[in-house]
Amino acid sequence: MIAVRLLPTAIFCDFVARLGMDSRWISDKPGITLLAMVVILAAGMWAANPAWAGDLTWCNRGDAKADEGSWRQAEKLYGLCITNGELEGAELASAHHRHGRALMKLKRFEPALDAMDAALAADDAHAPAWNTRAWLGLLTDSLEQALSDAERALNLAPDNVRTIDTHAHILAALGRGDEALAAFNRAVSLYDSEGVAKYQNALATAGYDPGSADGVAGARTHEALAACVADACNLWPIP
Repeated sequence: MIAVRLLPTAIFCDFVARLGMDSRWISDKPGITLLAMVVILAAGMWAANPAWAGDLTWCNRGDAKADEGSWRQAEKLYGLCITNGELEGAELASAHHRHGRALMKLKRFEPALDAMDAALAADDAHAPAWNTRAWLGLLTDSLEQALSDAERALNLAPDNVRTIDTHAHILAALGRGDEALAAFNRAVSLYDSEGVAKYQNALATAGYDPGSADGVAGARTHEALAACVADACNLWPIP
């Protein structure tokens, strides 16, 4: 019994000794010892399940890492956002989608698809999840399924340039060149100059000649897009 009563004190004294603190005064102060043990245990429980501390905060931190291109860290943070267990509906769908997108960037396509399915189970009207699921279908050569998913995304977000772009890529991969080019041209027409310049840079990186990245979709840009469609190129490959 004495050994059991002394055990918390011994553990805490050892802990503070490892921190370089003088623990001699602690041994005869059970109240301080008990309080300190509670703090240590709470910290350990938080470390075991840190999502208790944050819900969407973890998704926001994941977004920051994603913006930096730190996809491995982003994936971990999105995972914490989901394991909170308090999200539901559109918020849960968004968290699963962001998690799956990070997995896709890490080329972990199967778990990324699972994440998209989880997002759609939470909210089957979540257009970004349908769109990313379609892109995953393109990356894994499941083109008919990809087309179906892209069409679902388009029905939900008909003027979203990312959705239109995904649809265009899939149509090109299926050899439906005229439809693909029309979709690409529509996406370009909806972009602002910064978005058009992004397309021009992507075309140049892929080996085409859209002219200078001036944000103006002129004849050379459209010719480069037509050549891209003929080759069923992917303008957004994963590094």
